[in-house]
Amino acid sequence: MIGITGHTSGIAKYIYDNYDCKGFSRSNGYDINNEIDRWRIINESREFEMFINCAHNKYGQALLLQDFVKYNPCMKVINVGSRVTEIGLPESHAHLLNYQKYKLKLKDICIKFGYDYKWFGYVATERINKELPDVEKITIEQAVSIILEN
Repeated sequence: MIGITGHTSGIAKYIYDNYDCKGFSRSNGYDINNEIDRWRIINESREFEMFINCAHNKYGQALLLQDFVKYNPCMKVINVGSRVTEIGLPESHAHLLNYQKYKLKLKDICIKFGYDYKWFGYVATERINKELPDVEKITIEQAVSIILEN
């Protein structure tokens, strides 16, 4: 079984719907920004084959990974990052600075402790298709293949 955060939309929803998963999100009582909820997630996923850390709620994604490092360091945790960590942002994209900061923190923890950090360009999710209709995107299936590749 796979544990996954953010399973109610986008890439995580696709994985949740097509693989043997248990989802963790605010919609079913797990807030990755809440320390008690992160402990519950780690505890409930101890026997899983892997955990996909996909939700990005402020620093919650990085906090969850830090807690895995402390409390379940042997769990295979795949962290879904962003290409925003690979580029400089022009002033016209200043609204993405906090998002970039959150993802850079996640990437730093992955590098420090040897966890998988998977990133790619825009993914053709419902939200991205509405917000950026003319931007080149990869399919959800392609993103999932990147996430699950060894």
